[in-house]
Amino acid sequence: MTAGVWMDLTVLERKKYNSLSEALDLTGQIGEALDRSDQVSVRMLVAMRQDPILHLEEVGRTGSARRGSLSEEDQERVAALLAGA
Repeated sequence: MTAGVWMDLTVLERKKYNSLSEALDLTGQIGEALDRSDQVSVRMLVAMRQDPILHLEEVGRTGSARRGSLSEEDQERVAALLAGA
């Protein structure tokens, strides 16, 4: 596996992390708005949360396609690294 491919996969994982963090933050804000019974804020935050979720799905598809283009040995290596090995 070349350094460029590894860098691409690393960037995709970072984007995935950023999208998850944003969705988690918005989810916390939704919880706070629900505690305040602020339905307007809840609706707005739910709509805002859709963007990072869609971005997360897109990044996941891109990462899967990129990993699928690797050799079987490199796929196993990447899977192990993503699992924390």
